Amino acid sequence: MGLFGGLKSSGKSARLDDAKKRHMAEPANVALATALVDAYLDAGNRASAIDVLARTGSALQRAGRAPEASTVLSRVQQIDPKGELPSTFLALHMLREAQGAAGKATPTPPPFAPAAPPAAPAAPEPAFSPEREAIRAASAAHPALHGVPAGILGALVEQLSLVVTEAGAELFREGDGGGALHFVISGELAAFGRDGAGRESPVGKIAAGELAGEISFLTGSPRSVTVRATRRTETLALAPAAAEPILNRYRKLRDAWEQVARRRALDLMLARSRVFRTLTPDEREHVIKRMMPLSARPGDVLAREGAAETDFFLLKSGQVEVTAASGGRQVLLAILEPYDCFGESSALNAVPRNATVTAITDVEYYALRKADLGEIVRRNPAVKSELAALQMERFVEAARLLAE
Repeated sequence: MGLFGGLKSSGKSARLDDAKKRHMAEPANVALATALVDAYLDAGNRASAIDVLARTGSALQRAGRAPEASTVLSRVQQIDPKGELPSTFLALHMLREAQGAAGKATPTPPPFAPAAPPAAPAAPEPAFSPEREAIRAASAAHPALHGVPAGILGALVEQLSLVVTEAGAELFREGDGGGALHFVISGELAAFGRDGAGRESPVGKIAAGELAGEISFLTGSPRSVTVRATRRTETLALAPAAAEPILNRYRKLRDAWEQVARRRALDLMLARSRVFRTLTPDEREHVIKRMMPLSARPGDVLAREGAAETDFFLLKSGQVEVTAASGGRQVLLAILEPYDCFGESSALNAVPRNATVTAITDVEYYALRKADLGEIVRRNPAVKSELAALQMERFVEAARLLAE
């Protein structure tokens, strides 16, 4: 019955999912890959079958098993003899590399290639690396790779792996440990975040030519969002450990990616903020240009009750406590966490601070001047409504706590 056993029974979907997970963990397992390819072909899914062959061929090649890689990859020509599928190009380059490594002087051309006229003997064609070819193609659309020296780019290519995420499937999940940086080369991804009540909402889209996962890749922090494919999407994945020596040699590249990560983190902060979550990406960009970065250590006072200050603040990371004086004591009104805001009453109404805000942990936060917040409110009625509702909720809760 083979590796899949009763794959055609009612448990087919579960067995196929299990086989896909095993294949990702054991890409050089030829028997498993063959069975998975056959299952995909039975279902009429040629593209996924070729993806499996490409992944297995790459793993075998890296393991020094070029003859086996060549045999496995030769099935690509049978599955897609006319080269109609996007992944066929990558797989055929991989086949040529495997054939060259296996000692075949004249690799067999794909059956859909035009017949070449007789020609004088030429120098042997250099071996092709499928990852290098893919990243070179992607670099034309990726600002993150523009201007990278050939030697650095070549070193990066050697560390890349192709990841295919089918429509509706997750590339990574919020809370997962820090992982790979993904260069999106086709398709589209959507990012989703959860609020304090665990409700999930969309926070943005990631298109071909952009990066995904750069914040966790650079900082080692858990994934801050869940990312799913809106349609079949191909990415090139770069693991942090593999990239570290390269980025240490070429600091300019790390700096460029860190700049992208900082911008993405600010956009995410606004998208997940109660006050600014209704803004479009362009409107969020308008806000970002006006925000001023600040930081605080545990015990630092970020805003003091009674002070005549009018800045509005948005918390990016860390925790702060909000207290107010009552009867000679300090009453705890709230503990604020990332994406929360404070200072809205003073910024909107030009009144003294009605509470003291103190850092509990190391804190990163951003300030908006009163005039800037006023402009944003005038341009975005939904922001004004959220701020009004927030002020009322906080006023009622503070009155209750101070009366106890």
